[in-house]
Amino acid sequence: MMTCKEATEASVRKSQGRVSFKERLDVALHLLACKYCRLFAKQQAWLDQFLSKESQSADRLTDEEKSTIQTNINNPQIS
Repeated sequence: MMTCKEATEASVRKSQGRVSFKERLDVALHLLACKYCRLFAKQQAWLDQFLSKESQSADRLTDEEKSTIQTNINNPQIS
């Protein structure tokens, strides 16, 4: 059986689509037995979904907004 550390690392790789069938099975078995890793996997899935939505909304900025943001990055106002 996987350790919690191995399961969380595999869970992150799984969310990125870089995990083998055997590893997915091992994670699933571990999640059946470990409530803490189940919680981590649930939070990881929520975070992935949230970041995916946020990255899509970033594409909706106008050219003027993008220019303003870039100007502020290049010339930060120091208080």
